Amino acid sequence: DISGDSQINLDLTIPLSAGAAGGSYHVDTRLSQVRMALPDSEFAFEQLQGVLSYRNGKGLFSREIKGRFWDEPMIASLVTKQDNLSVDINGRLSRSVLDKFLNLSLDQVFQGKTDVQANVLVPLEDSTSPLRLTMNSQLQGVVINLPAPFGKELDSRRGITSTVEFSDHLDIEVSMGEGIQAHLIQKDGVLVRGLLALDSKQTALPEVGQFMVTGHLEHFSLSEWQSAVSPLLSDAGDTIDSDESLKPVFDIKIDELDVAGLSVEQAMVTGRYQDEGWQIGVNSDLVAGQILIPQDTASPMVLDLERLSLPTPTEAGGDADALDPMSLPHLQLSVKNFSVGNKLFGEASFLMEPQSNGVRISGIDANLLGLQVGGEEYDTSLEWTLEDGRHRTLVDGLLRAGDLGDVMEAWGLPEILDSDEAHFFTEMTWPGRPWEISTTTMKGTMSLQLQKGRFYQAPKGATKQMIRLISLFNFDNWMRRLRLDFSDLFEEGMSYDEMHGGLIFDE
Repeated sequence: DISGDSQINLDLTIPLSAGAAGGSYHVDTRLSQVRMALPDSEFAFEQLQGVLSYRNGKGLFSREIKGRFWDEPMIASLVTKQDNLSVDINGRLSRSVLDKFLNLSLDQVFQGKTDVQANVLVPLEDSTSPLRLTMNSQLQGVVINLPAPFGKELDSRRGITSTVEFSDHLDIEVSMGEGIQAHLIQKDGVLVRGLLALDSKQTALPEVGQFMVTGHLEHFSLSEWQSAVSPLLSDAGDTIDSDESLKPVFDIKIDELDVAGLSVEQAMVTGRYQDEGWQIGVNSDLVAGQILIPQDTASPMVLDLERLSLPTPTEAGGDADALDPMSLPHLQLSVKNFSVGNKLFGEASFLMEPQSNGVRISGIDANLLGLQVGGEEYDTSLEWTLEDGRHRTLVDGLLRAGDLGDVMEAWGLPEILDSDEAHFFTEMTWPGRPWEISTTTMKGTMSLQLQKGRFYQAPKGATKQMIRLISLFNFDNWMRRLRLDFSDLFEEGMSYDEMHGGLIFDE
């Protein structure tokens, strides 16, 4: 598609005798504000000025044509080769061009301008061969505000090559740096399918309507990527939910995955975008299950896990002490098999909500080695705050058990009493993080209800804080403090039918 003004000079030598040789054709066309657009695309050369020449035996050529390509100045030269016309272009690439081409607002992702070298090949002999545009750049002068491996600083260099073939659709291939390959199909200005391969040799395109991301990443942080792509998703509006939109799917191996406060090594991650948001499957030694990241940012992330295996505190080192409660995500967690180290605790669920000064965990429902924490009977919650550099924890809730003796044994504690049923209602606070609970610093109240059981003599030297707390209800200790000898009563355990009581803790 060519339009604009031009001045043509002709120098023709035409033999008049049939079969005579010696004819020549010299044509020089001076372009003035000419526009040439490539078919069915946003690619256009505008304000073209210069001399375009033709010579028999040499074909079409030009040493220099100036103009604008993608709203930036450019200089082009062209030469006729054996099978095609080759046009070399030197110009600039800016963010506004990508905005227009991709139909997205990239102002928070891509900033700056960079030099581009391009080549257009126009087939001359084979009409079925597509017109081809190839572009190369080192992206110097451009900032890409994306996490690794896509991010780039202003003065650094990152080689990128893009090839576009024009037929009844656009076939776009992009290669960036080492290990990033993309293949896109665009028709009538809309992407209809695509592939992004990361450190992968996969080349097969997915089915129409899908954009596949596959391969291998060294590191992926969900919070970093959410911050990076949220402007793109908000700009896209409802288009990602439309039937005509390209649906992302992915299948990636990630060496280190950071999600919902967890660092997961050697994770296989699969997923797709559905109506409600991103549906992700994760499988690793640490965690296995499904994660839903809703499109509505006011809704919590949903983790529905089959397995969650955390390291023991000694294996975890000091990382937990550096944890900021205000950095924890908004999420709804449900896990069927929760373990720490080699010990399987059971199942758990809760809602975690960030607060201005920390985090609140509510709706706790967990069965940990026979100890039921919370549940439908009572909304059990934990609040963890950080103000002026000081941590504080508040717990309000219910602990339930059947046989307390079995629970103590499961937790590795001496069995000092048992029961048919036990309820503990507590409202406690203490300075420090949730795991820094201490009977010497906590304040609050605890009420208890025990049904049918026995008290047993506590083992000598039982100094663990949990034993010290439980032993407040142990008649063995009371008798010893009164210096009375009832040892014969404890040989088989001293029974009780029912016990109610309460405790007040004030450091």
